[in-house]
Amino acid sequence: MQKGLRRMWQRLGVFFVALFFLGLSACSSSDDSRDTVELGSFHGLTVTVLNKSGRTAYVRFTGNPLTVDKNNVSVLNGKSTDFSLTSVKSGRIYISYDKALSSDAPDGANPADADYKTRFDKVELTYGDGGKANLTAVDFYSIPMILDTSIQGTTIEHLTLAENQTGKKIEAALTGILSDPPSAVIKGGTSGTEIVRILSPVKSPGAYDGFDAYLSTLNQSTLTIAGVFYGTPSRSYHFTGSFSADAITLSEGGHTITIPMTSLMYSKTDLINHNGIYTCNGAYTVDGEMRHVADNDIYSAVYRDLVTGFNLGFVKPGANDSTTWWTGAPFQGTSYNKYAKIIAEIYPGAYGFPFTDRYNHILADLGGRIDRLTITLLDDTTSPPPYNPSGNKNPQTGVVTFNMSIVTPDDSFNTTKYTFNTHEYTGGKAYDFPGTETPQFNPAASAAAINKIPAQEGLNIYDLVLRGKKFLVLVKVTKGSVEWGSISGGGNATWTSPVLFIGGLTE
Repeated sequence: MQKGLRRMWQRLGVFFVALFFLGLSACSSSDDSRDTVELGSFHGLTVTVLNKSGRTAYVRFTGNPLTVDKNNVSVLNGKSTDFSLTSVKSGRIYISYDKALSSDAPDGANPADADYKTRFDKVELTYGDGGKANLTAVDFYSIPMILDTSIQGTTIEHLTLAENQTGKKIEAALTGILSDPPSAVIKGGTSGTEIVRILSPVKSPGAYDGFDAYLSTLNQSTLTIAGVFYGTPSRSYHFTGSFSADAITLSEGGHTITIPMTSLMYSKTDLINHNGIYTCNGAYTVDGEMRHVADNDIYSAVYRDLVTGFNLGFVKPGANDSTTWWTGAPFQGTSYNKYAKIIAEIYPGAYGFPFTDRYNHILADLGGRIDRLTITLLDDTTSPPPYNPSGNKNPQTGVVTFNMSIVTPDDSFNTTKYTFNTHEYTGGKAYDFPGTETPQFNPAASAAAINKIPAQEGLNIYDLVLRGKKFLVLVKVTKGSVEWGSISGGGNATWTSPVLFIGGLTE
């Protein structure tokens, strides 16, 4: 289910990777006639597994199709191993401790599975222009990791635990919220008593509190669910409705979405007809016809927003308007996904529930000039080092200038204010840095452009703030020439001199 939801999420457009106007190198583009995408540079993406866990780790790549130079190998403690990954449609990199996994599809929630007692975790790879990678605790938490992407040794994305947090602190926090610990805390390993994973409410809802009591307080409350569905073309939605004892109804333009309250309510084991808040995949109808969140349409986007609001604690008795949710502090009030809250606070580099990326950018881009993905395995008592990139911060003058184009799937981007460097701009327009509008070069309503941006010798780091989300745009200048550009925080970038193209910035 998790892979399907992630692919659906990308098709809904929140992490849509834009097709750029000019000059994409072959290494970072994908042919629409095939599913497989090539990652990283012309020679493939180097994946490095660095083992600081204190034990022997085994690495297993899975995917269909997937091409890697070696597979199912061990990495001793204190050592690292490089893998050459040249293509992938979608897949995972599994890490297991002390023994190799017995299959490509280990099931950490099935006691009959041969790997149930083995401690293992995974990094997910998803297809798209250039590819994406992410850490995930949607199904369970097991192994603390760091996921870094880099270009020629310069770290671009750094996803991991929060500062001063450890794997043991995650375990303690999660076991502290369980209403039925034995059903979610799986023990095994070489000792038979080690915690090898803690199942999430997606896999073990009976171990967590349900939402039934809170749902009963929402009767007659009202809802507005508004946003943009990034189809072709993009389309705004503005559904309004209310709660009754039996259902949530939301309507716009003569169409009505109905979500049965029973689909959101507690069952100890039923992940199909109940527990829809946790799974984000419950039942709903559109004009009386059964639909699914994987339908990838505007109604899926509305349902996604609603269940995400429940997980984050935004839905409250009284009047609710989703336009206020995404810039507010999550997990406030009395009812939210407690498991997801702990993951967000202690392990913010990982997914805590299926739609974490509706409010938090945690997909590492593998496109553009990214040449290495590094997975560092931490022991359970070690905190990761902080990510503090050093360079020229928001330079106002430079030895060279470059142009930047932002491309989104949002046809209403021209109404959006955003900040780059220390200056404010409006989407749909072109500027000469720092703020001179050049209307003769105005881009489409879904795009924006800033020209003559100064860059100094070395690494330049620019702040980009769009719709409440913060990104870092990085540009490397060597001997007076721009060598590459990239972005951290959930977007993607490709340098084609003298233009830096940025996509994936929608919400």
